[in-house]
Parts: sequence; structure tokens; C-alpha cells
Amino acid sequence: MSKKLKVGVIGLGMMGQTHLDVYSQMPNVEVVAIADQDEARLLGLTQAQGNIQGQAQGQVDLSQVQRFTDGYQLIESADVDLIDVCVGTNLHLAMAKAVIVKGRHLMLEKPVARSHTQGLELLALAQASPSFVMLGMCLRYWPAWVYLKQAIDEQRFGALKSLFCERLSSFPDGDFYRSSQQCGGAILDLHIHDVDFISHCLGRPSEVVSRGHIGRSGGLDHVHTQYTFAGEFKDAVVTAQGGWSMAQGYPFNMSYTANFEQATLGYELGDGEHLILYHGGVAQAVDLAAGMGYEHEIKHLVRAILSSQSTDFDSLHSAVDALAVVEAEALSIATGQLQQPLYG
Repeated sequence: MSKKLKVGVIGLGMMGQTHLDVYSQMPNVEVVAIADQDEARLLGLTQAQGNIQGQAQGQVDLSQVQRFTDGYQLIESADVDLIDVCVGTNLHLAMAKAVIVKGRHLMLEKPVARSHTQGLELLALAQASPSFVMLGMCLRYWPAWVYLKQAIDEQRFGALKSLFCERLSSFPDGDFYRSSQQCGGAILDLHIHDVDFISHCLGRPSEVVSRGHIGRSGGLDHVHTQYTFAGEFKDAVVTAQGGWSMAQGYPFNMSYTANFEQATLGYELGDGEHLILYHGGVAQAVDLAAGMGYEHEIKHLVRAILSSQSTDFDSLHSAVDALAVVEAEALSIATGQLQQPLYG
């Protein structure tokens, strides 16, 4: 492998442009190829709008890269080590397959796939491949959420008593989001971040009870779920709410409130980012590492590839499990009954 990791990025929407910005700041990475059906994006003439300030800033020089209007042409023809796939969810499985079969390393933006069955298929392909495969579940690398996981794992403030996660916005722009067949609705495209992180911290939920409603995508665009766990967290009250059915102009906001035996953590990213620790009668701001989860996850990926590490299959399997949880939530909403996720 070359001293610099050669990267190709497929899909130059908001997330693809965000990833490009991260790669452009890394001295051990060279972006050598890009692909998108939109020629204006290929030429750097348009800029996507991100949910969070600092996303998709267009900081990378694209003047010397190979350009493709078909992502599969990039996979077949470009001299790359790593292919970063940021296309629509409905296209994830087929394109990820092509990357793995070609023997390239793969960064695949969330969610893993359109269904749990597809996720299991991708997992099997990854397990049989020497390629490093990583899913873009960025909360696992977001400093405030890393702090939360460490607090839970270490019982820094005693046992976790309750956790509430929330992720809300107005309906996003773009034809992709107007088709639940493509995006899966907010339950799959937005809420899955919290589903994945809850499972990342607490393990597989054993049962879910959900309420929600259909929105402009034609799919479930608002969901509220309570999760039940066996074992260590069987007494914890764990809930999450997510959706993009808020009125136009409502800003994107993600937050969590985690209550422990001895302290409470309150986090919010909206108009600024704040993590407050309430402990011993004192409210104290927690100092966080700089950067967003996108930056930290990609740096982790590049380090892993350059140091010849193998895929973290526990994390990959967990991301696939999140699809089973989302499907159980959807069934709970449809039936009005408690559901048990069907894990593979």
C-alpha cells in the first residue's frame, strides 16, 4: 500500500462533502477520485447544506482528482485503497458488495442497509473479505457521546438509572427524503443514530414499545420508543425520540439526558453544543475534545487501515443489530404491541 492512503468518495451530497473535508485535513490521505451523477457537484460548483454547523464546508481541492458520473466506474477503474460510499440507503448493499468484491477497503455511511436482512448479507460478505469495512455510526466517536459511554462503562457516577435520547428537525430538502422506499423514513435515516448508540452502550434491547406516525417521506417520520434490557441494565428506564416532522424552520437538535445514582448528564447540540454535569449540587460544563464524530471516525478508520488492523466485527454486527431494533419499532407502531427484535 502507498505511504498515503488513496481514497475515492462516491456520493457528494451533504455527507460525502463532509467526509471530503475531513480527508482534506489529513496528511496521510490523498483523495484521488470522486463520483456523483450531478456534474455540478463533481466540479465543486454546489455545496450541500448540513444539519450541523461545520459540515460540508467544501474545503478540499478537487482540481486534480479523477471524476466519474457512475460510482461503479470509480470502483472498477480508479487506483484507490479506500472507497467511501455516501449514496442513498437503498443503494448501500449493491455498492458495498462491489467495493468488497473489488478488494478495496470500505467506509459505508449509515445506515448499513435498507433492511436487517440486507445488513446480515453485508456482514457475511465483510467477514469473508480481507478488506477493512466500517460503518459510519458517528455518535460512537462524537466526544460528548464518548464521554457518556465511558461514564456508563466505568460507573463513574454509579449505575445508570435512566437515559433519554432525542433527535428532531424539520423535514430535510431533497427528493431522496420524499421517498421512504429510498431513505426509510426518519426512523431509519435519523433515529437509528440513537438506536445504535443505545445498543453500543447497553447491549441488545430485548423488547421495544413504540409510538409514531407517517410523515412526508411516506414512512415513519416520528418515533418514540422505550427499550427493555436483560442483565445489568434491566432496571434502567431507556427511551429515545426522533423525527423530522417538526414545522419548517425548526432547527436540528440532538440531545441526551443520562441519570446515574450520583449525578446527571445533560447534553444538547443545537444552538451551540453543551454537556453539563450535575453532581454534588453543582452544575459544571464538561470540557470536550474538539471536532465532530465524522472527523474522529474517519481518523480511526485511516489509522486502522494503515496499521493493518482487521475489521471490528463487534461494531459492525452491532450496527446490523440496530436495523433489527428499528424494524421491531416499526412493527410495534403498526400493531400497538410490545415487540422483540429478531436478531440474526
